Amino acid sequence: MIEICSSQNTTDLLTNSINRIGENIGNDLTEEIPIVISDLNNIKVLFPSNAIPNEFQFYTQILRNGFGITQPKYFRGGVQKHLIVVNTEFIEKLKLSESELDAVIAHELGHIFNKPNRDIPNFIDEQEFYADYFASSIGLKESLLSSITKYLEDENAQNTELFDLRIRHLNEENIFDNGNIRNL
Repeated sequence: MIEICSSQNTTDLLTNSINRIGENIGNDLTEEIPIVISDLNNIKVLFPSNAIPNEFQFYTQILRNGFGITQPKYFRGGVQKHLIVVNTEFIEKLKLSESELDAVIAHELGHIFNKPNRDIPNFIDEQEFYADYFASSIGLKESLLSSITKYLEDENAQNTELFDLRIRHLNEENIFDNGNIRNL
């Protein structure tokens, strides 16, 4: 179950993207796991300053020049959910198309739907490859490559070595068998 929790002007953008991704999946994986998707501008609502004082600064710092982040343990209404925070301002700045936005959100969903083995070397990098695999497996490979390329062209791009490696993996169509990938 996906709950969109964002400012009004981005709710439609995120809802439409989730609907398009749902069409690509073919079956509804999103019904299995409770997920909240928000834009960065709404993070103060999700993390009131009296509850977790540093969460807003944490997400703002990480997403200053990035598309999104997934938080696996977020509690809303007393229920544990997965949280995806999307930086719609950065997405607009880089002029991502609808399909590129879909690829970014699908990548973030991939962090939830794919469960890599934590005992493998380079676990952090492998998490990104698994999330890329999910987006690619639902037909968004070219859009994901395009969004990564736009990111790398930005003057504030960080961790470019990992992004270059992700592009190589996507182009080589590596299949990741060290994790537990859910069937689509």
